[in-house]
Amino acid sequence: MKIADSHAHLNFPDYDKDREEVIKRAYDGKVRIIINIGSGNGKDGIKDSLELARSYDFIYSTIGIHPHEADSVDFEEILSFSSENKIVAVGECGLDFYKNYSPREKQITVFKKHIEFALQKNLPLIIHSRNAGDEVMKILNKGDVWKNGIIFHCFSGDEGLADEIIKLGGFISFAGNITYRNSEAVKNLVRKIPDERILVETDCPFLSPVPYRGKRNEPLYVWMTADFLAKIRGITAEDMGRISFVNTVRVFKLPVKIEPSIVYKIRRSLYINLTNECTLSCTFCGKKRSYFVKGHYLKLEREPSVEEVLSEIKCYSRDSFDEVVFCGYGEPLLRLDKVKEIGRELKSTGIKTRIDTDGLANLVYRRNIVPELSGMIDCVSVSLNAPDEETYAKICPSPYGREAWRHACEFVKECTKFIPEVIITAVSLPSISYEDMDKLAKTLGVKFRIREYNELG
Repeated sequence: MKIADSHAHLNFPDYDKDREEVIKRAYDGKVRIIINIGSGNGKDGIKDSLELARSYDFIYSTIGIHPHEADSVDFEEILSFSSENKIVAVGECGLDFYKNYSPREKQITVFKKHIEFALQKNLPLIIHSRNAGDEVMKILNKGDVWKNGIIFHCFSGDEGLADEIIKLGGFISFAGNITYRNSEAVKNLVRKIPDERILVETDCPFLSPVPYRGKRNEPLYVWMTADFLAKIRGITAEDMGRISFVNTVRVFKLPVKIEPSIVYKIRRSLYINLTNECTLSCTFCGKKRSYFVKGHYLKLEREPSVEEVLSEIKCYSRDSFDEVVFCGYGEPLLRLDKVKEIGRELKSTGIKTRIDTDGLANLVYRRNIVPELSGMIDCVSVSLNAPDEETYAKICPSPYGREAWRHACEFVKECTKFIPEVIITAVSLPSISYEDMDKLAKTLGVKFRIREYNELG
């Protein structure tokens, strides 16, 4: 259980009396990364931020000029800090056309200097944008500025702006002020951000989340914002914290190794990642863009043994999960013998088990393997994905050609004879008819569930 605060101002005077205690509270509360922003109060602000980062392994700093100071700070003055290895980003920088503390033309000039500097140093950009979304995007759309990562901090734009940022490969960070606006528009926006593009921050000492609104903010409170986002996204605060932590490591290129997960938890399910090998090459497969699922890295360095899997399952308290799922980022039944060994052991202790499969195991093994799962698997979920063999062949190509869909349907029928619960699923692609899939499920005598496109885990 861990989280990152991707945007903090711990060097501000608000913490002069208890800075060490605030940082200790954060670390004790599983805040394992803090990105402290080196903009504000000119050169002294960057110096103070950097000194703080040098004092703590888990705190990093940035270098930049806030748009409020664009007319009062010399950009050249801050460049002396650029070689420090604790500097992980440029910013916060951008445009603020709400308060206009600096002339707009000056803000634009200084913003462009930040962009050039970030490109030169191969560092990500942290964007401050207030009442200036169109102008910011116009400037960012010139040149190769997105390649090193761009973070829109304390995002307050609409879905259209969010869509454009995501399309270009940017990251969207939410602060505590998101908890003030519990509207359907906010919920729709929060749901729309892909897992791999969302960050959580405090912007402390500002924008304390509910229930601390109006009081001084601090990094520990990042959990409240994470919990708010998690409830909207249908996951747990722990899931949201992990997602934000991994994304912070990725975008800031931090020296934190993310180990591949063999057994991993999402909501109240434990998942077993037995293999990355697949029978199909689905057009919509998430592996084509990332091996991360809800903050877990699923690209295995090697396939795990039965002993390793069972040992990792034992690390979880029995009351912290409801089921164990053979799923991962591959086809689990390609390791049938291991599934049976693990399933047998889990059922002997009364743990509910499920397999998520493509349903082609009988084709792979050239025999009916379903009876072998009887008594050790409680539920089988088959990713059938199409109501007919022609559509299936197009979206889920395999070495088995057009016969694959028919064999998957036969596998489902066999499962109904030996497995207590059987489900077929389909990804919500435009070419897939929900009605046709539901009709197929009724014909097969099983349940049907739709899976949201690009929503993994």
